[in-house]
Amino acid sequence: YDGEWGYVCDDGWQEVNGDVVCSILGYDGAISSSTRQYSSDVNYRLNFINCNGNETDLLDCSYGLYTTGYCSVNEHVYIRCGSEEGLVRLTDESSGLLEVFYNGEWGYICDDGWTQVNGDVVCSILGYDGPSSSSTSASTQVT
Repeated sequence: YDGEWGYVCDDGWQEVNGDVVCSILGYDGAISSSTRQYSSDVNYRLNFINCNGNETDLLDCSYGLYTTGYCSVNEHVYIRCGSEEGLVRLTDESSGLLEVFYNGEWGYICDDGWTQVNGDVVCSILGYDGPSSSSTSASTQVT
């Protein structure tokens, strides 16, 4: 903003704002939009962004200029762009049966050849340190 790069504060952030950002970057939309501590350098430029969903530039959305003191270092907006194709999830938030989004729908993963390393990779993708256990049954279960 105003010729300088800076972070966006999460005050008032909504999922539709992430969709607009990802659309501007050429993606289908935002897979997720959250708050994250990214850096100790708190160089915020904008906050209170409010998009309708049809904007072609982030500055087409209503927004507030950042005022010192509103946001702390853990209020950076974090967006993951893309499509859901190939995403994985667990049926019970942090544990459960493993599912993958493929051809427009969620389905289970077969456990043939499943190893602890596979569980480590899935948990890493989901933002966890690693599984406490990874077992097989009719479908693959990661906990």
